[in-house]
Amino acid sequence: MKRAMNWMHVTQWILMLALVAPATGLGSQDGGPFGDDNLHEAIRQRGLDPETVLAPLALSDEMRAWARSRVPSGLSKSDRIIRLLEAILLEDGLDLDYQAGFTGTAAEVFEARSGNCLGFTQLFVAMGRDLGVDVYYLAVNQLTNYRRESDLIIVSDHVTAAFDEGARRRVLEFALGPQFDYRAAREVDDLAALGLYYSNRGAELVQEQRHREAVEQLEIALKLAPDLAQAWVNLGVARRRLGDFAGAEAEYRRAIETDPDQLSAYHNLVGLYLLLDRKDPVGEILEILDRRSNRNPFVYLLLGDLSLERRRLEDARRFYRRAVRLGRGHAETHAAFGHWHLEAGDREQAARSLERAEKRDSEEERTVALRQRLSPEETPPSS
Repeated sequence: MKRAMNWMHVTQWILMLALVAPATGLGSQDGGPFGDDNLHEAIRQRGLDPETVLAPLALSDEMRAWARSRVPSGLSKSDRIIRLLEAILLEDGLDLDYQAGFTGTAAEVFEARSGNCLGFTQLFVAMGRDLGVDVYYLAVNQLTNYRRESDLIIVSDHVTAAFDEGARRRVLEFALGPQFDYRAAREVDDLAALGLYYSNRGAELVQEQRHREAVEQLEIALKLAPDLAQAWVNLGVARRRLGDFAGAEAEYRRAIETDPDQLSAYHNLVGLYLLLDRKDPVGEILEILDRRSNRNPFVYLLLGDLSLERRRLEDARRFYRRAVRLGRGHAETHAAFGHWHLEAGDREQAARSLERAEKRDSEEERTVALRQRLSPEETPPSS
């Protein structure tokens, strides 16, 4: 059975205590925060009616009053931001809870007292600006993560919030974690951030199997931010789910034209070609993927699978080992290496791989198949 893996992008946001990094050498997309009038005009120039486009940063009178009651006037910009951060996170404030799976607007996050990282940041940026600080979005591309949900690979990129304090940039993060080098981070203007919001909503709708609605949201994202390569990828995933294979291929190729380093576009093309039994272009794409700085373990699983299918055992071993190294927390990377050990005639090593896989997820598909191969007598007869 052929399985087409679909890679989708979700932009996540991290925000916590402030750290200071030099602002020099950091590129801006179009200039950071827009005024409402300028943003409406920019939306209109992209062929959309501003009245039909959501305003994720909109604040109600209640939200404005709450923020101003928590942050005294007369404080420095830095103190205002820190006081706002504490008010949002602490128990005697909003006591905001993290909730994955839905990219809420600032108003939705305030009402629910919960949200994912993007929703939190929209709330923070909106309130920070209302308090007189020009908070803006900052893309931190080095923080990409990968996880599997059914036949989707969710690629999570990261953006945080920042503001300038004289000649220095102050970057904020939502949760404790390692310190990152923000000198290569890129400022994201409000129009592009709005495109990211719609791209996230489209990705979430794909996960909910609401593919036609996803297409609508992603088309809006790409009118707002046509250079947003991950939105082209997400649109391709939605079209493939609707059975529009030609459309999916076109969107993946548009993503590559927009950003030749958009690895998930190549990944999806490979999956689509395998689904359609178009093997000719697969080898070339996989060679490109193997040469690039690729840290997605699922790509190396795919490379290993194809090498194993062609009986290129040494290549398969190399790819599976890399998949394990990059994805130690995933049962399927260990199980895949176990299948390779069986093909190489080493049942003992295959059993060790199975043990590692079962510790992570004993019901994962590759893990179940490896267990059955190692204990065929325990496999129930098919009905």
